Amino acid sequence: MNERQRAVAKLRYAANRAIDGPYKDFAAQIEAIILERARTAPDGTKRLDAASVAAIRAELRKRLLKLSGALTLTIRDHISDAEDLAIEQFKATNPPEIPDTSRDNALTVTAIGLLVIGALERSLTQVDRVLTGAVASGVEAEIPAGRITLFFDSTFSPIRNAAGEIIRAGKAEAIASWPAASGMGSSGVRLIANHEINTANGSQAIILAQRAEGYGILWELSPGHAQFDECDFKSTDDSGLGPGIYSPFDVPEYPSHVGCQCILTTVQLDRAEAAA
Repeated sequence: MNERQRAVAKLRYAANRAIDGPYKDFAAQIEAIILERARTAPDGTKRLDAASVAAIRAELRKRLLKLSGALTLTIRDHISDAEDLAIEQFKATNPPEIPDTSRDNALTVTAIGLLVIGALERSLTQVDRVLTGAVASGVEAEIPAGRITLFFDSTFSPIRNAAGEIIRAGKAEAIASWPAASGMGSSGVRLIANHEINTANGSQAIILAQRAEGYGILWELSPGHAQFDECDFKSTDDSGLGPGIYSPFDVPEYPSHVGCQCILTTVQLDRAEAAA
């Protein structure tokens, strides 16, 4: 892992750690939400029925929508950091000037917010399956409450550290089966954060290279890249500027796919290459 790759990996790691907080707070509320709305059976235990499930679903959706605001702003902040990182890397080449690459942050927040809400709605689908399964089986409400709590518990979420190594590999009490595998309630939002950080960093690099004379874009594979795909070709293709180096006006589609963690960096071209 080179310095450029490590810098972007650190941003992704920081974003994932920042996402932990809101999810941890939300997970701590779940058991009370479910048990307060469950009916009391004749034997004194708490059970779920259609009415209690509807009430639980409505309350969880309301709180997740509130959660979406905090998550959106967290991702937005790290997107800004990714853009700033691209500028810092560009400055390291000692350009004569730094092009203006500012954009409308309000549009960024709106776009990210819609993605986050979509991810939260998909996580609710898993919750619905656990709740309706509990009604059908007649188990005590503590069982689905515990499972859903673990589903959203951020300490169970598999993430990579700044070196790209997977941490939180698993815990003894984790539930690996679906629906609602432990720690996976935040996976959709984490995927959005990782994707948008990479996209922002690479897109900023492209804009900088387009607005500054004599620059190209270097396409580098992520150190964690294991499965052969189109990224392998893009990182080695030579259009005359060198392997994996492109004119900023002719960069292949980026990111290549969902979960793509390739890095795009501005590089100086010599005058002959720039004029080619």
